[in-house]
Order: sequence, then structure tokens, then C-alpha cells
Amino acid sequence: MPASTELSQTLQVLSEKLKSGTELLSRLKAMPDRVQENCKEFEKGILADCDTLIATIQRRKEDLVKHVREERDYKARTIKEQENCKEFEKGILADCDTLIATIQRRKEDLVKHVREERDYKARTIKEQIGTGLINRVANVDMFWHKEVPSTPRVSAEFDLTLDMKTLVTMISQLDFLQMK
Repeated sequence: MPASTELSQTLQVLSEKLKSGTELLSRLKAMPDRVQENCKEFEKGILADCDTLIATIQRRKEDLVKHVREERDYKARTIKEQENCKEFEKGILADCDTLIATIQRRKEDLVKHVREERDYKARTIKEQIGTGLINRVANVDMFWHKEVPSTPRVSAEFDLTLDMKTLVTMISQLDFLQMK
């Protein structure tokens, strides 16, 4: 092969390499602008994703606060109902006191009558009233233990725990996934 052909081929190869180098140089010169544009787009994506996370956390915060307030309202209603039950209990106590006073008066009247009469019938009536009194008091005592609660139905404490450990760990580990 003649030297001119070899020289021509070598020049052609060098020309192609020069052309490739020039294209590479043009691409490299344009890359900082593309890097800036891509960075801006990527930043917008990160900001949008973080804004979405923040909005989701905000909505969840509102839901959790709403739940705690509903729990507070439920406890307040339950306590109010139980207080009303205490008023009912006071009414029962007053009724029982009245009943006991009435029975006591009747018993005293009967005892007085029995002392005056001293007959068999009077003693029988006294025994019957005594038995009736015992039955009524026993019924009130049973009702009292069965119907009147002695402790609050709800606690003043909130037995709720917000599990943030996993979420905080996940947020702190939030990182980019590099794809090559």
C-alpha cells in the first residue's frame, strides 16, 4: 500500500476523531446549562414531594387532634352522665331517708298504740311492720349496691400513644435512589 493511501487513511481517521472530539466538546460546553436545567427540575420535584409529605403529615395531625378532642368530649359526656346519676343517687337517698322517717314514725305510733292496748293484735301488727321495714331496707340496700356505681366510668387520663419512631426513622433515612 502506498504511503499516500496510508497517509490519507490516517488523516481520515484523525479527521473523524477530530470531528468526534469537536462534537464531544460542544456537548460538554452545553452540559452545564443542561445540568442547571435538570437541577432546577429535580429541585422542583423534591420540593413537591416534600410539600406532599408535609401536607399529609398536617392532615394526619389534624385527624389525630380531632380524635383526641372526640375522646375528651366522650369522657366529659360520660362524667356528666355519671354526675347526673349522682343526682339521681341523692334523690334516692332523700327518698330512702323520707321512707325511713315515715316508717320510723309509724313504728313509733304503733309502739305507742301497742303499749296502750297491750293486746295480741297490736303485737302482731308490730311484727308485721317490723318485717316489712326489714324487707324495704334490704331492697334499698340491694338496689344501692346493684344500681349505684362507686367509681367513675372513664379515666381522666388519655390512654393514647402516638407511634412516631418508625416514621421519624423513615423520614431521617429518606435519600436519593441512584440509578446507573
